[in-house]
Amino acid sequence: MKKLVTPAIPNGGLPLYAAEMIGCFQTEIYRAILAPYLQYGEPLIINGCIVGDTEGGVCTITAGMALIDGDLIDVPAYNGAWPVYLHQDAPTYVQKPYKDQTPRNVTVEKKCTWLPTVPPVTGEYILFDPYTSQYLRDVKRRYETAIYQLVPFADYPDATRFDVNGVGKWEWKGFAVPNGWGGLTFNLSGKAFVQFDPADADLALRNTHGSKTNTITQANLPNINLPIDIYENGTGNGDGKHIAASDNENMHEGTASIPLGGSGTALNNMQQSYMGTFLQRYAV
Repeated sequence: MKKLVTPAIPNGGLPLYAAEMIGCFQTEIYRAILAPYLQYGEPLIINGCIVGDTEGGVCTITAGMALIDGDLIDVPAYNGAWPVYLHQDAPTYVQKPYKDQTPRNVTVEKKCTWLPTVPPVTGEYILFDPYTSQYLRDVKRRYETAIYQLVPFADYPDATRFDVNGVGKWEWKGFAVPNGWGGLTFNLSGKAFVQFDPADADLALRNTHGSKTNTITQANLPNINLPIDIYENGTGNGDGKHIAASDNENMHEGTASIPLGGSGTALNNMQQSYMGTFLQRYAV
């Protein structure tokens, strides 16, 4: 970047021309101010432009400052129908006579204007319908959050900022509840998050496992053999371990059953948990 050579001033003074002063004091400083904003590659609301009442298809928006088409521009307040589009208006030039008395442009003022209902044909614009996705803080969050990255929340940030499918609007543009809708996100509904293990096929990346409940079957039980002796002539009757035969015949007299007392109710597999939500960044 250009800057004046200071503080050393050579003998005879500094041969400084107006064009050099403009280059140092305006152009280079302006570039430095714009640099942090231009990295996002989108039009931005730098400050202000707060949406107020939105009833009846009409909204109020306060004055502020925006970056549109690479220029920092003051934004006038607005009161009217939405959707409304903020875009750069034709610049206003101020002329003054030069030494040869010819009027030439000396300063330029760039302004914004509001265009209700229909977007401008050319140039960048910022949509309010009635809110916007282009506040600096929101663009910065989208820019700094990687695609597929999950952001945890203890509660829904604001349900009014998401559509019925969990896709974010306005300040949450580019984020969605990871429920798999429309292929925008993975479906993490009701699932705990586990780090994948490339050495274990069951724990491969994007695999899903488990269920909320599980019913134990006979195959899940240990192989237990409970011997039952049958005696003749009442031997062992009533001792809690044997079943007595009713006559002197050495034969099977009946079937004994040992009730286990179970009902087949499914087991609850859920660990102690708190149900919050993630938002997943997706490409827009």
